[in-house]
Amino acid sequence: MKSSILEIFTWTLIRNLVVEQDYTCFAPGALFQEPCLFRAANNRGLLIRPIQADGKTAAELVEFVNEGFRLTEEFLHTNRLRSATIVHLFLYEQQPALTMRDSIRVLERHQSYPDISLYAAVYCLENDSYHFYAPFYAKRLLPGAVVRKAAAEMPNELNLSQLQSQMNQAGEKRRQEWSRLFIQTSSKGTYTFIAFCILIYGWMLAEETGVADTGQLLIKFGEKVNSLIAAGQYWRLLSPIFLHINLIHILVNMIGLYSLRVVEWIFGSYRFLFIFLLAGIGGNTFSFAMSPNPSAGASGALFGLLGALIYFGFERWAVFKRVFSTGVWLTLAVNIILGFTWGYVDNWAHIGGLICGFLAALLVGLPGDEKISFKKIAAGIIIVGLLFGGITLGTSHIPRLADQGGAGSQHDLTLKERSCAEQSLAAADRAVPGWPVQPGDTNL
Repeated sequence: MKSSILEIFTWTLIRNLVVEQDYTCFAPGALFQEPCLFRAANNRGLLIRPIQADGKTAAELVEFVNEGFRLTEEFLHTNRLRSATIVHLFLYEQQPALTMRDSIRVLERHQSYPDISLYAAVYCLENDSYHFYAPFYAKRLLPGAVVRKAAAEMPNELNLSQLQSQMNQAGEKRRQEWSRLFIQTSSKGTYTFIAFCILIYGWMLAEETGVADTGQLLIKFGEKVNSLIAAGQYWRLLSPIFLHINLIHILVNMIGLYSLRVVEWIFGSYRFLFIFLLAGIGGNTFSFAMSPNPSAGASGALFGLLGALIYFGFERWAVFKRVFSTGVWLTLAVNIILGFTWGYVDNWAHIGGLICGFLAALLVGLPGDEKISFKKIAAGIIIVGLLFGGITLGTSHIPRLADQGGAGSQHDLTLKERSCAEQSLAAADRAVPGWPVQPGDTNL
């Protein structure tokens, strides 16, 4: 039996989206009575349902929408997805009547629980016209260029076995990419850092009862204090990574670290540890060079993990774009904006951590990339240059101790740094009533 032109178009579109955009094809009857496409991202599913609409009435189209909502609810429950978007693509061989198009235009529906959004689109093969009735931000779900490309590539006859073979090859290629993406599913490095930070925080709480000033306690445990680093306590470029000022501070950073454990899955535990520590040191070095305030926290190192993901994006853009892209850029944008608008966030630590994390990932490379290359050597040289230059610049900002009267003046200088930080944070506290501010940059 000869296939209709709409059937040929439907399967061509399905083939293109499976091969080029990593959709999965559900056979007729698996979800809807028609074949449909599915893709998941960030726990939200996207379903594209091509429907041959020639001869259908407006009431029948409404029934398609109702059925789509009901079956999608069941699908979400079965597959443990929190939300879904459905695009009903109504296909016509000839231009539908204007009244029918008006009926399709108002089919958009939204539901809060479970979170389901439905949009409708119309494509007519006769004049290659495409209308997607959705807000501007949703039109990217099924661009007209994708639909028209399928129409241009339609074969004269439908060869389902050939199309199925092409889709199977795309699926196998995708499975191989995923197998190469994560070299491990263990997060032992992540959990080790979390446990160590919690232990240090508990130790600080135990010591706090005997210390009148929280600021002095932070200095004792190793927060970044510029005058002490300039005096030779360079270990303070490392120790702030593990210090946190209050409960909210450590909760935010540990949740962030846990959410970025995917970096350990990609790079492996040893590379992950190297990237995390070097990014933390780099962030504190940038802060030493550019910010006079004391600071503590792991967020510079967390930005380094984002830098490592960006490096991964340069190496494997297709996978990065599909899996991480939106989340990484959104996280970066939000945190950098907060850093410039929130007075007691150490933005220099964030920027330094991001840069050094990217360079550290470039230096160690992805698993399997063991060869020494020019870009790795260049990354190592740049890292050393940034650290040395940052320490030199930071030290140049501190008055020479010999000119200040020795060790006593060193102590006075440290107290002066903290006093300045306390004054700026007190002003922030007055601006945000009830916010639990502690002396020093929180380096969130």
